[in-house]
Amino acid sequence: MFTFAECRAATKSRTSDVARRLRAFLDAEEPQSIQWLVRSWGQQQSAVTYGELREAILAGHFSEERLAQWRLDYSSLVNSRLVPAWERAFLSLSAAREYSRVRAAELVTGLVETQGEALRALIDRAVYTDMLPANELARLMRPVIGLDKRAALANLRYYGRVKANLIEGGARAAIAESRAREAALRYAGRQHRYRAQMIARTELSAAYNRGAYSAVKEAQSAGLIGDVVKVWRTAGDSRVCAVCSGLDGERVNEDSMFSGGGFLPPAHPHCRCCVEYAEIMENLLTNLRGGGIMESGGGENTESLGSDRAVMECEIIGVTTSDGDVVERVNP
Repeated sequence: MFTFAECRAATKSRTSDVARRLRAFLDAEEPQSIQWLVRSWGQQQSAVTYGELREAILAGHFSEERLAQWRLDYSSLVNSRLVPAWERAFLSLSAAREYSRVRAAELVTGLVETQGEALRALIDRAVYTDMLPANELARLMRPVIGLDKRAALANLRYYGRVKANLIEGGARAAIAESRAREAALRYAGRQHRYRAQMIARTELSAAYNRGAYSAVKEAQSAGLIGDVVKVWRTAGDSRVCAVCSGLDGERVNEDSMFSGGGFLPPAHPHCRCCVEYAEIMENLLTNLRGGGIMESGGGENTESLGSDRAVMECEIIGVTTSDGDVVERVNP
């Protein structure tokens, strides 16, 4: 069942309700996705021998065989673990599968390419700038497998600073190297958790917003609602960035881009924004006259749009699939 609340004017409390539903979805799905990503990186690290690491250092990159194995690893992870979470954001199974098919392929390719780029940059910096011996670098490379270029280089710089400070403080080179490596390992653990959260949150948010858009399109196909506009909504807290704050409340036609250049949230990694849909009043009135399914709530609840046509907010308050393809509109 696809249930709509009674149409009424937007308020701050309703905006926070929309954000809370996205937050609840993220709270339910994000922790497990983070755990799977971190575990996958640990397995990839364990699978690489120091001999293979030294060969990669000499070549300047990992072998095509290793990249192919990472592709298989990520494909298995994404399709068996992440895709089911994405699909829970959709009403239609066919829409969910089409979205997941395309996005899963993009994500797998991006993860492998990002990982390869990070390790190439690490080797280049360590060998030609920091002049680290191959054996020392090999021990540093394994823990950063899974990180992007920026994080991998940050880990290398952190290792160098800790090692230099220890030597300056009187520690012998071997002891300084060992302790710095342990510190870099702990730092890499924090970096992996942060990266896993970023990937999980961004992908779940994208699936959630695409699922809502798909649900609106299905409702339109079923004749339950007419043309709508999209309204950008932020999480409404102190962590909202300047980019998203500037988009908050912006209305565009349902198939148009927002001024920030995006079709739907997320606007950037870690974005927690969502979209409300406002049905154009003249279409809503036509539907109501035809079926008399729902009271409009009165003209005082309308808002002015750029074309001077009134709109009223229609908010999805719940979705189940117990009735198959049956879609209906009811009063709350």
